[in-house]
Amino acid sequence: AAVQDAQAPAAVQDAPLDGTPVDAAPPDDDDDDAPAEPAKTALGPAWTRGEIEKPAGTKDMGSWTAAVYTEEQQARLGVNEEGKKVEASEEAPEEPQASAKMAMGPAWTRGEIERPAGTKDM
Repeated sequence: AAVQDAQAPAAVQDAPLDGTPVDAAPPDDDDDDAPAEPAKTALGPAWTRGEIEKPAGTKDMGSWTAAVYTEEQQARLGVNEEGKKVEASEEAPEEPQASAKMAMGPAWTRGEIERPAGTKDM
């Protein structure tokens, strides 16, 4: 049994004797053919990526301060206080009437994919 020094930090006391760092990941015993888990990523605000200008205003959130877009920036950039795109008016869109039927056409009619080149006699 190893003698632990009472003044050494816990990480040093628990360090393996083979020189492996304490925070080193354990060896990968998974099957090499198994699919890797997708990487988890997060994006910061659009202004940190150069997609829009930086907010010029601030908002006191109690224990922290948020960067917010000023009224002038909101009007000029078409965004809300948080920098999210808004329509020409902030009013909520009208709800369709209960009897109205909503349908969506093919993806190429919405510009999502190219128009089919050929035709098929049905």
